[in-house]
Amino acid sequence: MKNIPSQIRASLKPSLERWENNRETAEKISSLYPVTSGTLKTRKGNWEIYTRSSDPVPHFLEQEADSFQPGFSAVYKREGKPLSFVTGESVDIDTINQSLRTVSRKMAEQRWLFSHPLKSLNEEYGFQAGIKWGLRIMILLTVFVIFDLFLIPNYPEALAQGLSISFLGGDAAGLDFTGYQSLILRLITPILGEEYLYLAYSIYSLAAFFIIPILIFTVWTEIAGKRADKLRMKKLPPKALNFLYGFEAQKVMNIEYARLREEEKKGRLYRQLSGLGLKVSKEEFQKLYIEMLHG
Repeated sequence: MKNIPSQIRASLKPSLERWENNRETAEKISSLYPVTSGTLKTRKGNWEIYTRSSDPVPHFLEQEADSFQPGFSAVYKREGKPLSFVTGESVDIDTINQSLRTVSRKMAEQRWLFSHPLKSLNEEYGFQAGIKWGLRIMILLTVFVIFDLFLIPNYPEALAQGLSISFLGGDAAGLDFTGYQSLILRLITPILGEEYLYLAYSIYSLAAFFIIPILIFTVWTEIAGKRADKLRMKKLPPKALNFLYGFEAQKVMNIEYARLREEEKKGRLYRQLSGLGLKVSKEEFQKLYIEMLHG
């Protein structure tokens, strides 16, 4: 299944070239969807909605018009700049409005705080979000380590009972580890010698506390990001899952517009040649037109 939130987010990334392409596409919409069906205001911008109940393409051959379906197209704008598009085979204005509101709240304009799912949870940025959250926890742990270092000279008994994160106070805490050697201890003792053993063990345990949060949050956000986008899509009306979004919608509209202009040009040329005395059927003319155009 396509990831609609990801398509919307991708279309909103700022780019001068993209804005220019969006502007050109927005100018074509009224030719493809001639009925202006209203404007839907949102928190940061608005959707301009256009619909069509008849085929806007003047098909040169009438039998090619059988595939037409009524539908709508909407362009999302902020400060007058077109940023994204949605199009689909629906003229139900309630379904269209509900779909666009959901796209705005859950995808295009989601708040950082008090939103579900969290804005930082999504499929394409799950890994980066995990690293960010892991680093925040690591920084918090670093603060506790610094606090721990200040406590060491003055409160050794408290450290032995649980305040230290170095795991070196087993005997002092009343725990009996006689004869036990961990795998790490067995590996580093022959290499470093006993005089550097406690230093290495402390560094090892601190490193584990720094690395583990990053690993945990990275894995969690990678999985949760994909699930978050699925939850966003569940808020859409069922019919909206078949709509086209972002670049996909823009591409289809550009193809339709190019076809519209091609059919207009074909009909105009046929009428001009017929006025000059050319006596051929439309089918024959189209074959000649395609051959001249594409060789």
